[in-house]
Amino acid sequence: MTVKLNQPTALRLEQLRAKGFADADILAHLRSGDLAPFQQALGEDVEFTALLDSYHANPEDFAQALANGYELSFISIFGVKNLLNARYGLVAGRDYPDSDESLEDIQLSLEGANWLKSTLSKNWRVLDLDKTAESGNACVAVKHATHINGGVL
Repeated sequence: MTVKLNQPTALRLEQLRAKGFADADILAHLRSGDLAPFQQALGEDVEFTALLDSYHANPEDFAQALANGYELSFISIFGVKNLLNARYGLVAGRDYPDSDESLEDIQLSLEGANWLKSTLSKNWRVLDLDKTAESGNACVAVKHATHINGGVL
């Protein structure tokens, strides 16, 4: 069973991972309620309410999401852009064309493309534009499911 996380929780989680927090450290800080290291890493004005709420709602499922991956329950196009930035440092308009409807020409590792496919909510599709197994890279597009297959989710 894949654990579902909401957009704000996933974004904070990926931001913390990008700042070097190991999953075990994230769990330890959430268990203890000591969020000072998170605030130092991401800034004093950053909210951690969604992350804490998700952890406290079901600590076992949250730990499973960290260890085995998660699927987003819902994410907007802006959330996808923020997720790509948090996880891979990719910026819309710099690393791929900026659009409010779909994302094209996103360069990822094959592992990154597979992660994105397994993580995005069911309302999004990750399409392989080019896979180069020899180099371990992929070029993908992210499109809303209603823009594919005649609008069927």
